[in-house]
Amino acid sequence: MAYIPMVVDSIRISPLNQQRVLILKEAGGERYLPIWVGPAEADAIAIKMQGVSVPRPLTHDFLCIIIDTLGATVSHAICSELKNDTHYAKLVLNVKDGQIEIDCRPSDALAVAVRVGAPIYAEEVVLDKAGIFLDGETGKPVSEQKETGGVPKDETSLLPPKLTKDRSRQILWTQRLQIQEYIDMAAEEAKRLKSGYLTTGHFLLSLEKLWKNRGPTAALSEFLNLDMRKLKRRIEDSIRQGEELESVLRPGFSTALDLAINRASHESLLCPLGSEVSVRPEHILLGLLSEETGIAAHLLNELGIDVEKVLRLVITMYRLGFYR
Repeated sequence: MAYIPMVVDSIRISPLNQQRVLILKEAGGERYLPIWVGPAEADAIAIKMQGVSVPRPLTHDFLCIIIDTLGATVSHAICSELKNDTHYAKLVLNVKDGQIEIDCRPSDALAVAVRVGAPIYAEEVVLDKAGIFLDGETGKPVSEQKETGGVPKDETSLLPPKLTKDRSRQILWTQRLQIQEYIDMAAEEAKRLKSGYLTTGHFLLSLEKLWKNRGPTAALSEFLNLDMRKLKRRIEDSIRQGEELESVLRPGFSTALDLAINRASHESLLCPLGSEVSVRPEHILLGLLSEETGIAAHLLNELGIDVEKVLRLVITMYRLGFYR
């Protein structure tokens, strides 16, 4: 077993549903380990990292006091296993007769470790499975081209290369972080429109912002001959007048949006664009169009835009070199 030293890099928060992801960074390395945690657990770590003082001991402060009172000390915390996308951890204590390992959640182990200044580690196998790379300038997830092999250069196929189980897990975590960024943008639109939950319409509004930028996404909107101002007005009117048309599967998200996001992730694997497997706005658009009951698909279909048309354009753009 090889222990890789880690440090707490950051805690990211979704403004809509308050989902938190704790980002650990390989000490002296370039890999990051994202771990989804609850709001309370994330706050317990953030409070200590930010040096916030509290009038009374919190749960993890209380735990540290108990450990000290019993004559033990914290040796280190380790992210020890990853099973079915669930992280497991151990808190290792120095006691009179040696050391003991306590099985616990990563958030609890790390909350204690940051309080006492104990080292944090990750098993090498865990980092190999779930570790990702983040762009130094944008902070967005990226994949190593040498691992993915890039997009095939011939025109006969857009299918990705075969992926190992570990590589598939790494891509899964990368996709989750990328999709969270789209959720954050859509959440801003939902807040502006005073909506109670996210729909495919809010996601389409977030894409409208990206269509204004240069690059393949903007080119796609031009090829589709979209009147962006008109589309934006229609989306906003539909959301204000008929948000209830999209039923809610879970708090914060409509059923259609949940299905659209899953389809977008699937499309990013079937049709990778550029030198890495990532969830691009084009994939999100395909996902939104696939859910015909959603506001987004309804409005786009009115404009003569469907899945087949977008897919044909995306493939054509790829072959013309837009994504290289």
